[in-house]
Amino acid sequence: TSMWSAAVFDPAFPGRNRAARSSPLPVETFLLVYKPEAHASDGGVAISVGDPTNADNVAVTVPGINTEGGGAANGTRDAYNAYSSARFSDPNSSTASIFWLDYDSPSSDNAITDTPSQTMADRGAITLNSFVRGLTENNPNAHYTAIGHSYGSMLVAQAGADYNLPVDDFVLIGSPGPGQSIDHATDLGVSADHVFVADASDDNVSKISDGSFIHGPDITREGFGAVRFEADLRTQVSPSLGFRRPQPLLHPRV
Repeated sequence: TSMWSAAVFDPAFPGRNRAARSSPLPVETFLLVYKPEAHASDGGVAISVGDPTNADNVAVTVPGINTEGGGAANGTRDAYNAYSSARFSDPNSSTASIFWLDYDSPSSDNAITDTPSQTMADRGAITLNSFVRGLTENNPNAHYTAIGHSYGSMLVAQAGADYNLPVDDFVLIGSPGPGQSIDHATDLGVSADHVFVADASDDNVSKISDGSFIHGPDITREGFGAVRFEADLRTQVSPSLGFRRPQPLLHPRV
């Protein structure tokens, strides 16, 4: 029995009740955090696709700039895509994929130039660490992965380096840098082969770290020690899900 409220997620209509509809891979969805007035009324929310209390694998994704609680539908769709990919890759294991937004992300017309501030990531790392530790107390035997995108990647990295975030793998995508206190993948508290990094060639946020070291080193360079994979997008037809969607080219470069 889950401790959280549940619904059934329809990937085609994430904002609607699924009653009387059929969808691929129907799955319970749990509201784990709901703070509509938090973070200057941007809101705080965490939604899990799949039950994290008994899943074999649990992934927590932290989004980046210009993401507010009102965008939870898009975040849940992303969580569902990760869930369905994991189930396709390993159908014999259960999965929970969580969209976590319980921090004040940079959100303004100048979000790219606001990103050099590390304060929001430092504060968010504390909250993320508490959240993930709560998950591990309820399901201590699961395999945990923390995924950070854009500014969220710095938050995830700081949670690993400063608070020993209890996860097995880190995935950092489109990162402006891991933070000033981090020089190498192993600083996150795991071995370097459990840190996966990528950025797209046209990603303005990841370019912040190119030679500037505002937020520490460029994590996609070989000297950082992480496993690198390509993140430029292509379009893929998904017959099982019934729609076209961009997909990352997930193959290691080292």
